[in-house]
Amino acid sequence: MAVYRIYIVHPEGRLEPGEAYYCATDAEAVRRFLARPRPGPRAELWQGGRWVAVRADRKPPRSGPDHYAGAA
Repeated sequence: MAVYRIYIVHPEGRLEPGEAYYCATDAEAVRRFLARPRPGPRAELWQGGRWVAVRADRKPPRSGPDHYAGAA
């Protein structure tokens, strides 16, 4: 069994530790992670120093001339 921890990543880049739980496999931990209500715009699942999964809101691409490289 390993400890998995959820971190909430705020838009300004601040990390907030969230819930931690034990699971036998990454697959089990990811199922639990995805079954939880979304804690914020972005949440990451880590096992120790190893990134396992992410949940993030999808935002539409920015519009305007600076949206892509080579804009005039």
